[in-house]
Amino acid sequence: MWRMCLFALAFFSSFPPEVTAQADTLEVAQRAEHLLRLRYNLSRRSSTRMSARSLGPVDQRCDGGEGNLCHGSDPDRGYCPRNVLCHPSERRFLESLAEEALENPTSGFLMGQTVYAFTKFGFVANAMNLVGACRADPWWCGALRGYALHAMGKTEEAESLLREAMKAAPPDVRCSFEDGTWLLGEWGQRRVGVDLVPNAREDSKDWSCERRLAVSDTLWWMADPLFHDSVNDRWTEHVTRALSAQFALEIREAVRGTGLPARELDPHWAMHVRRGPWDSFEVPLGPGPIEFWTSEEAALYHFVPEVDLSDFSQPTWNLSGDLKREGFTPNQGRFYPVQVQLARFRVGDSLGLAAAADVMGTPLRRSTNRAAHLILSDAPGSRPLELSADFFRENPYFWGVTANRASVLSFEVVTGLGIGWERRLLSSLETSGPGISDLMLVEPSQVEDLRTPRQAVGAMLPSHSVGQDVRIGVFSEFYGAREGEFLELELRVADRNGDPIESPLALDLPGMETVFGKSTWTEEAMGSPHPVYLALDLNGLDGGDYVLSLRARWAGQDWLAQTRPITILE
Repeated sequence: MWRMCLFALAFFSSFPPEVTAQADTLEVAQRAEHLLRLRYNLSRRSSTRMSARSLGPVDQRCDGGEGNLCHGSDPDRGYCPRNVLCHPSERRFLESLAEEALENPTSGFLMGQTVYAFTKFGFVANAMNLVGACRADPWWCGALRGYALHAMGKTEEAESLLREAMKAAPPDVRCSFEDGTWLLGEWGQRRVGVDLVPNAREDSKDWSCERRLAVSDTLWWMADPLFHDSVNDRWTEHVTRALSAQFALEIREAVRGTGLPARELDPHWAMHVRRGPWDSFEVPLGPGPIEFWTSEEAALYHFVPEVDLSDFSQPTWNLSGDLKREGFTPNQGRFYPVQVQLARFRVGDSLGLAAAADVMGTPLRRSTNRAAHLILSDAPGSRPLELSADFFRENPYFWGVTANRASVLSFEVVTGLGIGWERRLLSSLETSGPGISDLMLVEPSQVEDLRTPRQAVGAMLPSHSVGQDVRIGVFSEFYGAREGEFLELELRVADRNGDPIESPLALDLPGMETVFGKSTWTEEAMGSPHPVYLALDLNGLDGGDYVLSLRARWAGQDWLAQTRPITILE
C-alpha cells in the first residue's frame, strides 16, 4: 500500500489539470480534520471512533525529556507530554493524507497538510510529486511547490516561486506571511491568554497592511545574509516558516475544534517565524514552565538589524544569535564575525572607500581558497559599489570610489570552511569646504612612503586591534588648505572615558611637543588634499580600549577633528 501510494503521487502529477480550483466541501474538510485529530489528539485509542485495527501501526510510547524524543520527532504534537500513546504511525498517517489529497486535488487544505507532512518527515521528493497534482488556487499550489523546493535546498527556485505566489495571494495572507516586524526586538515575557508577542511588535500592531509591507521590504533588504548573490535567503526562510506555522495552526484548530485563532494573537506563530520549527523542549523535573524553542540549530545567526522602524536611520547588526531574538542558519555553512577597518576619503564629489579585514584572526585562516566581497547597497535592489579583494599578507583589502551617500556596507568572504561576515551602516562624508578624512591605521614601516589613500590601502592594518608594545602608522587627509598655509596639528590618545593617557607618545616629528597623551606640531600644506602620515609608539600602554584623535586648523579656521577607536590586546 505504501509503495502504491507513492507511485500514485508520481503518476497523477504527470497529468495536466482537468479540474478547477474550488472551496473545500464540508465533507472533505471533515475527513481531513478527522485524520489530523487521529494523529495529534492526545486521547487514548479507546476514545477514538476508529477501531484499533483500522488505526494500523501505532506509536506505543514516547518519553518526555529534551529534544525531539518528547514528541516522537513530530513537533506538532504540541507541548512535551510524558507519554504519547496509540497515535497512527507516521507511515499510516502519510498514506491516509496522500489518498485523500489525490482524491481531492482542489482542496488547498488537504494539499497543504499533505505537502507539509511529507516534507516534515523527510519525504521531500514525494511532496514535490504531490504538488504536481495540486489543482487548488494557482497561487497556493505555487507556494507549496516553493515550500518543497526550499526543503530540498533549492533556494533560488524556491524564492522565485514564493515571490510570484505572494504577489497573487489574498492581501491578508501576504500581510501575514511577508510581515518582517515579527522579527524585531527581544521576545516578550508577558502572558495574558494567548497574548505572547515580541515586544517590538507592540509598536506596530495597529499599522495598515500597506505600511507594514513597505517597512518589511526595507527590513528584508537589510537582513539579506549575502549581498553578493542573487537570492535573499532570509526572506525565503521567513515565508516558508510562515507556511509551516499556518499548517501547525490548522492542526491545532482541527484537534481542539475551537476555531482558527488570528495569527497575530498566536504565540506559536510568532515564535515559529522568529526561530523556525518547534524543534526542542526542556521539561523541568519539578514545578515550573516548559521551555520550548531552546535549540539553536535552525537559528544560529541574527541577520535582522536592530532598527527604529520610523526612519531606519541607525541600523546595527550583531551576528550572534540568542534565544530571545530571531535567528536563522543559512545553507552556506557557518558564519564568523570579522573585524573590518574602514576609512572614507574625498574624491572630487564622490566617496573614496578603503577597507581591510582581519580574516586571519578567525577560524577561516585555515582555508586556502578565499573569495572576498565588499558591497555597498543604498536601497533594495541597488548596489552602486561591488568590489572583489586583493590580499595583503593573506588578509583582504579594498579600494573603490562611489556616490557619496549613506549606504549599507556588507563584507563577505566565502571560503571552504565558512563565511566571514560584517555589516554596518556607512555614512556619507562632507565633500565641500574644509574637512578631514577618516583616520586609517597602517603599517608604521611604510608610513613615510604614503602620499595618497590609494597607496595607503595596501598598508592598512586589518582591524583596530593591535598588540602591546608596538608601533602603528596613521594616515589621513585634510581638505581646504591652500598650498603654503601652515596647519596646527594635535594628536591625542585617551582611554575609553575620554581621559588622556599618562604615557608620552614617541612620534619622531621635528618640532613636536608631547605632554601626557597630547602631541602638537605644525606642517606646511601641500594644497588640498594635504596628507598627514605619522608613526605612533604605543609602548607601555596597558591592554584595553582607547580613542585616537587627530585635529588641525589653519588660517583662522575652527578645529577640524576625527577620531578612531583602537584596542590594545592583553
